[in-house]
Amino acid sequence: MKFCSRNLQWLAIVTCCILSIIIKTSVVQAEEIAMEKLEALTYFDSQENSLPYRLLKPANYDPAKKYPLVLFLHGSGERGTDNHSQLFSYKGTYEFINTAHDYVYFMLIPQCPINEKWSALDWEVLPYRMKPEPTEPMRLLMELIEKVMGEFSIDPARIYATGLSMGGMGTWDLVIRKPKRFAAAITVCGGYDETKASLIKEISFQVFHGSDDPSVPVEGSRMMVKALKAVGARVEYVEYEGADHFIWGRTYTDKKVIDWLFRQSKP
Repeated sequence: MKFCSRNLQWLAIVTCCILSIIIKTSVVQAEEIAMEKLEALTYFDSQENSLPYRLLKPANYDPAKKYPLVLFLHGSGERGTDNHSQLFSYKGTYEFINTAHDYVYFMLIPQCPINEKWSALDWEVLPYRMKPEPTEPMRLLMELIEKVMGEFSIDPARIYATGLSMGGMGTWDLVIRKPKRFAAAITVCGGYDETKASLIKEISFQVFHGSDDPSVPVEGSRMMVKALKAVGARVEYVEYEGADHFIWGRTYTDKKVIDWLFRQSKP
């Protein structure tokens, strides 16, 4: 009986190992399939300054139709020039695309260079105050948005922005600098200059933060939400009780969040 018990234990261990390998292989394969749909490109301005980005195009794209455009801004850990790091699973992009599989849309996923930021804020120091000029990556991104809109049939009433952590702050920075461009935005563990709320009161927002975030103070999101409500903006706030910084997985895999985003449209 002991011999049989040991054999069953070893069989269970081996089975678990095999299942783990299969699951990991499936995730990698799913990531590769998703990445194949994302064209690797680089934007150059008139001075040859560059910004790498990925572009998801609708299958069977028809220039006679109008499509939504989603801007996705990654966090600080995905900075670089490989035009790849911002696409990994558990970094938000893959989860968003996988959850939004029912929708037909363009998605623009730029990559911020190492030692640069989407916004010039020090995210550990409150209160946040916006700098007059955008960072270089943000300047290039704003130009890139106009380029993509000029090249493809984008619905100007359905342009969305979302981002996490450094990209959450970048999302605030982007919509404040280009408030007439966006119908809606989702910020995840971000925060920004609440004195600018009146500039974006026509944009719809969903704001997410973990109550115990040790990296980006939750108060930054609370202050933005309070200021937006004070000027009559359409804003929904979700604070995950007891959650730390890494909340984007649960946010971007929530179908209700993605459905909400694609329902938004400018008048």
